Amino acid sequence: MASAIGLMIERPAAARDWPDVEGWSVVQGDGADCGILQTYEGAGETKLIVGLKGDGSYFIVLTNANWSSKEGDEYDVSWVLDDDAYRGKAFGTTNGGRPGFLSTFGPFLGNKLEKAGRLSVYRGDQLIDQLSLKGSASALAVARRCLAVAAAEETAARREKERLAHIPVDPFATPAASGTSTKGILASLVSKDDYPPSSARAGEEGDVRVKVQFGDSGRAESCVILASSGSSTLDRATCQAITRRSRMPKGQVVEETITWRLPKP
Repeated sequence: MASAIGLMIERPAAARDWPDVEGWSVVQGDGADCGILQTYEGAGETKLIVGLKGDGSYFIVLTNANWSSKEGDEYDVSWVLDDDAYRGKAFGTTNGGRPGFLSTFGPFLGNKLEKAGRLSVYRGDQLIDQLSLKGSASALAVARRCLAVAAAEETAARREKERLAHIPVDPFATPAASGTSTKGILASLVSKDDYPPSSARAGEEGDVRVKVQFGDSGRAESCVILASSGSSTLDRATCQAITRRSRMPKGQVVEETITWRLPKP
């Protein structure tokens, strides 16, 4: 959790910029997390961070340069959104070199934050700070768009990694074989994410025997079904996945059987 929160301050180089919204900064963290941030005037300049996670949960972090909270310590804290109070454990943390604490919340928090105009935070009966939430509803709306983009980018990155998984990091690390083996090369280009939704719903499974011709560019020029799976949808998905991702030495012709199986419940 601490590393995810830190990235709300130190934005990853690969993350895109999001516009400020009514005084709030919208930040894309590492992975599929996004958040909104605001710094308030006053002693120690309290910083409020509201983080949205891919599973729908939230976390809130408060930091202040003057506080003496200690990283890892537990504190009994009440978060009051207008008149709605939520009491629970908070954990000491540091963020950007500033001491503070954090608490986690379920998906319900987003709706509460959007409607509230003020956040009051207490440690026991002691008021820690009272902060305006003006503009938070608009900022959270942008943060949710950020979350959708971050999730799509993470999925695309994972699929690209899977697509290139068959290519060694260092092809010279081991002695070259006498010939270039293509065994399993086509199967490595088809992942569970390629399973057609209609076939999954219909419970369609099967084995597809294909013959793929690679051209001078190393890309697949043709994909011929030699033996059908019994499902035209699975057959078509096989050739689509292979032709979209394949890279081979020019002039190669590869025959292989691709197996489609639904995960066991």
